[in-house]
Amino acid sequence: MEKKKEKFKYTIDGVHGESETPIVTEAKLREVGKVPSDYSVYLEVKGPGDDELIEGEVDLSKPGRERFYSAKPNTNNG
Repeated sequence: MEKKKEKFKYTIDGVHGESETPIVTEAKLREVGKVPSDYSVYLEVKGPGDDELIEGEVDLSKPGRERFYSAKPNTNNG
């Protein structure tokens, strides 16, 4: 009997996505969530602490790494 491969599920801006591998790229998150190029992608961190800006890749196998959102970057320079 063939073992089913685990899929790594996540959401970005309310859109559900899944990955065959635990590593998902910022580009894939942008594609799934239809994120505009002038927006940043963030990992929603539960509890105290700042949400994490995603640049490059994120490992979905770590607990609490399944909810992402996009937002305009903070442009306040002072």
